[in-house]
Order: sequence, then C-alpha cells, then structure tokens
Amino acid sequence: MSSLLRNVYIRDGPGTVTILALTLGADMIFAKRYASQDHTRAFVVGEADDRRGWEVREEEDNHVVKRTWLRDWHGVEKAMMRFAIEATELQDTGWTEVQTPVSSVV
Repeated sequence: MSSLLRNVYIRDGPGTVTILALTLGADMIFAKRYASQDHTRAFVVGEADDRRGWEVREEEDNHVVKRTWLRDWHGVEKAMMRFAIEATELQDTGWTEVQTPVSSVV
C-alpha cells in the first residue's frame, strides 16, 4: 500500500483548496505534533501492515487516546482532513507545531 500516490485536500481559506501529495516515507503519510506549555498533541497516519491497512492515531501528552486502522483510502482522507482542521484550531489557540519524532508511543 505504501507505493500508492496519496493526495489530501485542505481548505486554505474561503473558496481555496490545497492539494498535498504526502510523501513522509514508506510507512508514514501524515504526521503533525503540537505543543502548548507542558502538553502535546499529535496526529499520525501510517501504514500498520497490508492486513490491517492504514493506522490512524491521535495522541495527547505522548499517550495514544484514539487508534484505528482503515482499509479504504477515502476514510483515510477524511481522517487527515479532520486532523488538519484540529491542527488549525490548535494553532489558532496558541499551540505551536514542533519538529520531533512522529511518536514516542508505539
């Protein structure tokens, strides 16, 4: 599954959409991590394996709070869109995107 071309559509503002081709490596196709004071939030989409499909995971303070595996790409697109919206909301309230390893949680 990791060899497939992947695109996500993100609304930039009123009436505009950006199309992103996601190429974060063979196993990771979407990863965002944010920090505010002593707290972190992370949104991750990666391939668990061919049997389970794409792993979709949310973390708070380095703990997994939600994890699922999706086999259809449209579900993955919807999850990434939701993650993009949540990330924008975090930034609007003062959270900062940080460049760290995708997760300390496996």
